Amino acid sequence: MRARHENPEHCSSHGSLLKEHMIVPLAINAKISGDYIRTVDVFPSILELLGINIPDNLDGKSFVDRV
Repeated sequence: MRARHENPEHCSSHGSLLKEHMIVPLAINAKISGDYIRTVDVFPSILELLGINIPDNLDGKSFVDRV
């Protein structure tokens, strides 16, 4: 099915992205902790900044630095 319907042919695989392809800009007016943040950490961080409890079942962790 793939050979019949794929135009142009898919020639890459997982892991073929460069670092520049994965950078997501983030503008935030809060101190952050850590050397880097993951996109999965953005949602729990926004919840924390809004004063909303972060559900335990989220994969990400807040990067907001509450010193």
